[in-house]
Amino acid sequence: MYSDGKATRTFCYASDTTLASLKCALYARYDIFNIGNDAEEMTIRELVEIYRSVGNFLFGYNGSILFREHTDQHYNTDNPQRRRPDLSKIRTVLGYKPSVDTRSG
Repeated sequence: MYSDGKATRTFCYASDTTLASLKCALYARYDIFNIGNDAEEMTIRELVEIYRSVGNFLFGYNGSILFREHTDQHYNTDNPQRRRPDLSKIRTVLGYKPSVDTRSG
């Protein structure tokens, strides 16, 4: 990892993204909506642990997490510590709600 893994993100499963995109495309007028998942914010480190456990379960792979410095010293300079979309508009106007959590996806 090229960071300490403490930055948080939310992740949206492909089927949820597709459904939200179709709802936006079929909406009767031009508008702008955030698409994503706002329910399950996790650190990048937690995501890496999920991938590692899935790899161990499926393939017997129990690799370690490596922390490295990126060759570009400015690699993480503008990297926000938190990203979480505001889905209040798409929930209200289009009735969208993500249904697949990160671990299940």
